[in-house]
Amino acid sequence: MDIIWGPYIGSDWEAIEAPYCSSVLSENVYKLPDKVMETAVKPLNGTTLSFYLDGIDSSQKFYIYLHVAEIETLVEGEIRQFTVLVNDETISNAIQPRYMAADTYFTGSSLSGSELNFSLSPTIQSTLPPIMNALEIYKIKEFLQSPTEYRDVDAMKKIKSIYEVTKSSSQGDPCLPRKYSWDGLICSDNGYDPPSITSLDLSSSNLVGKIERSFSNFTSLEHLDLSYNSLDGEVPEFLSEMPSLKTLELIHRLDGNPDLCKTSSSKTTTTTKKKNSVAIPVIASIDAIVVLLVALFAVYLWFRKRRRQGKPAGVKPHDPEDN
Repeated sequence: MDIIWGPYIGSDWEAIEAPYCSSVLSENVYKLPDKVMETAVKPLNGTTLSFYLDGIDSSQKFYIYLHVAEIETLVEGEIRQFTVLVNDETISNAIQPRYMAADTYFTGSSLSGSELNFSLSPTIQSTLPPIMNALEIYKIKEFLQSPTEYRDVDAMKKIKSIYEVTKSSSQGDPCLPRKYSWDGLICSDNGYDPPSITSLDLSSSNLVGKIERSFSNFTSLEHLDLSYNSLDGEVPEFLSEMPSLKTLELIHRLDGNPDLCKTSSSKTTTTTKKKNSVAIPVIASIDAIVVLLVALFAVYLWFRKRRRQGKPAGVKPHDPEDN
């Protein structure tokens, strides 16, 4: 997620800047841009830094993230220490910014109200007014749509981890929002009920190793494409026991399963386990097809050559009148 930072300064604020540039300011867990943390504001007159956010729906909920770093050089005996209040509620213990090092403080629970009033006030021990380098306010957005079926989400995360799938779209909910579902997925549309994965295409995804049992967690999966990978070993029986699976595509990598693919000329194999049936189309390799075509062409040339030489290709029936 990209964040665009913009400057803001109140009429009773004073802007200050760090004496030098430092990449250390962006080395905390939130990775704020050092250019953002190299600037700050403090009260122009007085000791309290105050501001507010109004015109909001009182039913909305917010989370606050405050980023601070000491960017002024303090002389001996000077102390900058302050508390942060939102709507008169303290959201942190006393904050004492570290010199040229970023720290982040945030609300432990959501805040709400028709107006949010912020107040950064110095403690009794402080000799300097508070400062603020950056502030983020996040609004909670409620979704009527339920998230993807948890078993499917768990299965996708395990498959992503085991096979080290690194597709750029593989973030967040696999099916939602529908416009940004993960690549290779087709999900069911169940209205407001949780969607489930009905088709999974992992072809040419550099999958290596055996077919993991995590695939069996997809209870609504109808189509699974694992072709053009480096999978080995036998095709596991649990695939035939998946309640909704109709087709499984495996190309080139079935050497370890003699029951499903003994020769390269095999095109379609169907296995039946108990009451479930899984049709497994196995497409012959390109090399095998080429060999077959060459063989047919050679036979054709042989018959043609025999005819030109006047020698029959078969045995002529016996005619009694010839005796």
